[in-house]
Amino acid sequence: MNKRELAKGAKVEMEHAETIKKFMKKGVSVKTVAKHIAKDHLEESPSYYKQLAKIEGKFKKAKENNKKYGSKK
Repeated sequence: MNKRELAKGAKVEMEHAETIKKFMKKGVSVKTVAKHIAKDHLEESPSYYKQLAKIEGKFKKAKENNKKYGSKK
């Protein structure tokens, strides 16, 4: 795993820190926290998960092609 990308991702996901803190204090379930994080993303973009699925599909296809053609990446 690329440490630089992990650091970038962790920094971006800190946007959910307040949501997480709010619910941790209340002792709510992980599922409830996840639902509210999903709401945070949907407030940013109503098609957030549709866009994410497209991106993940592209990554999956690239990974399969790398395996198929012997890429070392």
